[in-house]
Amino acid sequence: MKEHNFFETYHIDPLAIDRCGLKWEMLQEISDSYDIRKTELESTAKLVVENILRFPQIHSMNYRIKINEHLIEKIIRKTISSPSRIINVSNYLSEITDLIGIRVLHLFKEDWIHINNFIKSNWDFKEQPVAYIRNGDSKRIIDYYKENDCRIEEHPYGYRSVHYIVKKIFNNTEYFIEMQVRTIFFTGCTKRGS
Repeated sequence: MKEHNFFETYHIDPLAIDRCGLKWEMLQEISDSYDIRKTELESTAKLVVENILRFPQIHSMNYRIKINEHLIEKIIRKTISSPSRIINVSNYLSEITDLIGIRVLHLFKEDWIHINNFIKSNWDFKEQPVAYIRNGDSKRIIDYYKENDCRIEEHPYGYRSVHYIVKKIFNNTEYFIEMQVRTIFFTGCTKRGS
């Protein structure tokens, strides 16, 4: 990664990085460490996907491993927005919880509870699942998510989905995986970043 090109591509003010104490050398060290971890991340993702695909209510799914530049951009933005937060080469695996992203699609709204119970019984959560709703969703659906231990957030782009951050240990390393579960019939407009 070239420092100057990176700042231009991602519209990041280099002075903001200096003010919050980040150094490009440290970000490069994280990127180098991440390169070494990618094979394990890929293997971890495949194991989780194989496990989920056995569940009958799953219509389809895909996964991705975050690319280096998006990882570094996310670290920069998190640090700028919260300068007291320290993210470095020794803790980025636990601080960035979407290095592995899995999107799970199901056909019918009613299938979500079965998938939710399956996820709860197979993985530990790093944090409470978040049900993203859109403005105008019924109180009934909001209460349904709350009754099933989801935190409710209105998505600014109308995206409906339930997001889980689950833990998976692979080769004695704890990884976090962001799972997004949604029905293909409740799409709405989305704006997605990695």
